[in-house]
Amino acid sequence: MVLLGGAVFGAAYVMLTSVYLVWGVRTLADRPTTGLMIAFLTIAIGQTAGAPLFGLLLGSFGAMPSVATFAAFALAAGCAPENTAKSGIGSRDSRF
Repeated sequence: MVLLGGAVFGAAYVMLTSVYLVWGVRTLADRPTTGLMIAFLTIAIGQTAGAPLFGLLLGSFGAMPSVATFAAFALAAGCAPENTAKSGIGSRDSRF
């Protein structure tokens, strides 16, 4: 069961990371390398900050509240509306 859980996690992680990287390239279509770099950077920052924060929550409150907190953050991020502004990151007139 542990190996199956690890395999499912690994498959989901690779798929979602790939989607995120493709999204970064599509968002900055006129500068795809910048979009890829931003995506890689945010993944690295999230992992670097998330692991110690999860460990702190796990040690202080236990597994269930820690997992629920991180799941709530993930759901909130997934429910956030897409930015459809005409200027800003990803637009043709962006100077990012």
